[in-house]
Amino acid sequence: MIRLHSPVAELSPDYANRWVTNLKTYAGNITKKVYLMPVNEPNNADPNRHVEVDTARVFISALSQGLDNEGLLNTKYIVTSPMIDPTAADVTGYLDNFCADEFCKQFAAVAVAPYDFTGEMSNIISYFPGASMIAAETGIKRGGEVVYGQDSETADFLHSVKDSWGKSAIAACIFSYDPDHNTNQEWIYSATNTLTALRG
Repeated sequence: MIRLHSPVAELSPDYANRWVTNLKTYAGNITKKVYLMPVNEPNNADPNRHVEVDTARVFISALSQGLDNEGLLNTKYIVTSPMIDPTAADVTGYLDNFCADEFCKQFAAVAVAPYDFTGEMSNIISYFPGASMIAAETGIKRGGEVVYGQDSETADFLHSVKDSWGKSAIAACIFSYDPDHNTNQEWIYSATNTLTALRG
């Protein structure tokens, strides 16, 4: 999976077209389809993450159209939904507007960021008919802060959410390093319990 959204970038058609140009450059080397997560937690109230519905829709439409024009959409690259924060204040309100006019039927996968979230995911998934679910960012928290490098705790969390995430979940993405402090960079490669949990 490639995350396309940088908080410092303006999500515009021009930005989408620049991504298409870059992705086209590498398409010849791709042997398996690559998921593209276009927008990071747009339903979160944090001003560094929140993205207005219209802005997100215009960016995604330009991205998908550009990839389609190059023959790359769903042949080399699969565009997921924006990564939804299931703990945000008004998930339903955001998705009601974002998915209006059947906009969400285009997505084969819905990206979600369920940190420490063991609740039912069916409400979010219901907005994306037939889509698989990708936990595009997940892990454990203590005191509201993400904790990295804890093999047993992370594995326990993954085991606890299997039923609530449902059979539509096809992947869980966990940081292999601490992005805030650049420490313990390779813990997940020797995290036996976590790797076993990820394999199902």
